[in-house]
Amino acid sequence: MRKKRVVITGLGCICSIGNNVPQFWHNIKESTIGIDRIKAFDVSTFPVTTAAEVDIENNEDLKAAFKAFGYRNKGHFLGYYAVMEAFKDAGLHNNEKLTENTGISLGASSIYPSRESMAMASRFAATNKTWVDNIPEQEKRTKEEFLDDLILFNRNTDTIVRKIVKDLKLKGPAYTLQTACASSGNSIGNAYRSILHGEADIMITGGCDAMVNYLGMSAFIHLKALSTTRDPYRASIPFDVNRNGFVMGEGAGVIVLEERTHALKRGVPILGEITGYGTSNNAYRITDSSLDGKTIALSMERAIHDAGINKKEIGYICAHGTSTIQNDFTESTALRMVFGDLLDNIRINSIKHCVGHTISASGAISAINTILSIKEGCVTPMKNIERIDPECRLNIPRTLEYCDLNAAMVNTLGFGGQNVSLVFKKFE
Repeated sequence: MRKKRVVITGLGCICSIGNNVPQFWHNIKESTIGIDRIKAFDVSTFPVTTAAEVDIENNEDLKAAFKAFGYRNKGHFLGYYAVMEAFKDAGLHNNEKLTENTGISLGASSIYPSRESMAMASRFAATNKTWVDNIPEQEKRTKEEFLDDLILFNRNTDTIVRKIVKDLKLKGPAYTLQTACASSGNSIGNAYRSILHGEADIMITGGCDAMVNYLGMSAFIHLKALSTTRDPYRASIPFDVNRNGFVMGEGAGVIVLEERTHALKRGVPILGEITGYGTSNNAYRITDSSLDGKTIALSMERAIHDAGINKKEIGYICAHGTSTIQNDFTESTALRMVFGDLLDNIRINSIKHCVGHTISASGAISAINTILSIKEGCVTPMKNIERIDPECRLNIPRTLEYCDLNAAMVNTLGFGGQNVSLVFKKFE
């Protein structure tokens, strides 16, 4: 039986360099750095001071939308916001008949209580009093936040998907995936397979996260994974010889996948095609990969096989490229293992130099960048890279490069050992 074809008909994105896809695409082509000193909490005593935040507080439209969202979870709000953009971009709004066979597969963020809420909960847990009736007057400002966060403790990562399904009246399959930094990559692959297997005609997919908070940042500081560089321009420098850790980012990326014939009948613009999905697990330590890169290579090989293409067809790879010493070396080793001498002529970058590491959203935002790169025939630059690590030996553009791209790959690798590779092609 001939394999179905799955195309892209909608995109949605919000991150530190753009509140929608056009803004993101313009700024990523300019290599605009969306990293700055952390505003979410006091970092005066923190060893890490930079992050790539989405500024809701100083944007009246975002502020109003967050207030109307219904519950206080920034990562979930960003996901919802990007879903609405992609849903409209695909021409699905105001058409309930289309949603009957539309599903969703989303990599969702976890829930992070504020530092104040954790401290207050700890104090009340140490007493035998009813905490609600004994909040001191001077802490009434925090009371509302605390009550809201307590409600959120009873919510799980699936809350965002349930809300989207209800609000958009989606009646197809609905999945929430959490595989750390590989979440959105796995979600896209899962959505792709759902259409191939006839479970849905349309799938909304991607991921969202917002870990720039005291709890999330503290965990990665403990792991010594974050960049301690105080200069925002040089804090996230994947594959640079002077890299020293990743920069936490916030954001969401959403893609609408659709069965090709269904999309053509609807007459909607087709932005590209997904043709391959490969995944593997390291079966190694929970926070890093074996330096030999073999299981990352396995993920790429599986995606290429699934796409049914020759490796020579791939002209661009959007790497995971976190800016940690070990990840970048291991991924480079895996790339060389898969492509050999072909790698010298394949353009490679990582968008994390601009948007930081958006964890559950990282694969989806990278995929949006890749889809638009193929569509426009260009590879976005990494202007803040000064000297490529000779142990990585990658062809990284420092200026915007125009080229004819037929196929490209996205890698996204997660803590815990999950590896995902996706192949996208120009729609013809």
